[in-house]
Amino acid sequence: MKSMESKGEPETTTEMMGKKQVQRERREPSFSEYLTLWWVWPLVRKGFRSALSEEDIPRSPESFEAENLLNRASAFEMEDNPSIWRVVWNLNKHFILCGSLAGSTQGLLNTVGRPFVLREIIKVATSDSESGNRLAWLIILFAAIVYLEGFFGVVNAHLLTDILGARFSSVVSGMVICKSLKRGRRLDASAPVETSLAGNDIVRTMENLRLTQWVPMLITALIGGITVLVVLIGVSSVVGLFVMFSIVGLNRYISSKTKKAEKLNLKAGDKRLTLMRQLIEGIQALKMHGWEAKFLSKIEKVREDECVHIQNYRILQVVSIALGRASPVLASCAAFITFVLMGNTLRPADIFAALTIFQALRMPLIMIPLSLTALMNIKVSLKRIESFLQIPNVCAVRKPDQEENALEIHNGDFSWTKPPPPSSSSSS
Repeated sequence: MKSMESKGEPETTTEMMGKKQVQRERREPSFSEYLTLWWVWPLVRKGFRSALSEEDIPRSPESFEAENLLNRASAFEMEDNPSIWRVVWNLNKHFILCGSLAGSTQGLLNTVGRPFVLREIIKVATSDSESGNRLAWLIILFAAIVYLEGFFGVVNAHLLTDILGARFSSVVSGMVICKSLKRGRRLDASAPVETSLAGNDIVRTMENLRLTQWVPMLITALIGGITVLVVLIGVSSVVGLFVMFSIVGLNRYISSKTKKAEKLNLKAGDKRLTLMRQLIEGIQALKMHGWEAKFLSKIEKVREDECVHIQNYRILQVVSIALGRASPVLASCAAFITFVLMGNTLRPADIFAALTIFQALRMPLIMIPLSLTALMNIKVSLKRIESFLQIPNVCAVRKPDQEENALEIHNGDFSWTKPPPPSSSSSS
């Protein structure tokens, strides 16, 4: 892949933007520039000094264009059994691997590197011996870990959301459009159509990529955090983790109840709006018969029912948010109480390090179910796209060997049935 091996030379092209011609550069960034986000810094510096114009915005790299991606995808796509997973993986495996590695590094820095360095800082700060130089170096190391954690998070989001999403949309949209130009007649009326795939499935897949890009970080953060907790406070960490998992399960149950309350709320709202529409459409008859009070009481009754569902929804939502915020505190309290009851001594370094891990584990426990749900949604959308790509193509008409006559008939015998005689009614 040329764009991942060497940096291409800038190429100036002229294109129409509105009613004027604009000269814009197109350059192929190297793979290292994608990893370090270096390709965007010249544009940021120029925009910081002065307002950017249309000529300053570079064109998309050639490796992102649908024509180039489709030509490369043709080597991986099998006509009888097309696989979007195989196409996307072969076209973007460098971005996927490096983005996953960056996310995994971010997770380890969050739940392993930061707590251990914080533990050492507290040990040095609370010790009697004078070790100012070591404390300064540990603080610098802690700041570097925080910076690298944020940097790897940005790289992970850039590779697995921005770049992967753009290339996925370009190649899959091109495959769907090309298939729509040569597919045969659909036998199943419920089969997906190209307009729905392009406007719904592909767009939703790009949105779900914003959740699935967290998966490498979440998995490594969860594994690393649990391991470090066991090292710091031993078996008592299991009690704290049990409390956190229990709160996550309770939140999932509350979420199902919240969804039900929202559904009832929407249903009550529809009922109220239907009643209001009937009132407006029959306002003249209502005024003539003096039914204002009766209709007003009916509307108030429907509105009261709607407010009950709104109240239930808000209560469940507030309880869910409060439990999510309190889960690190409750889990750490349970773990520390168990740690003391087992006859151990609490040290400040271990307490603050464990508190940091419990706080960091809150995000993986919440986001892993959401990310897995988004991954299942992506699988459903890709299966719909693959079923569309498997529709048989229209049989192409073979070009005749002789260019003189497109059609020749030898010893042809043609006949047709004699039309029936006109009836007496029609003749009269």
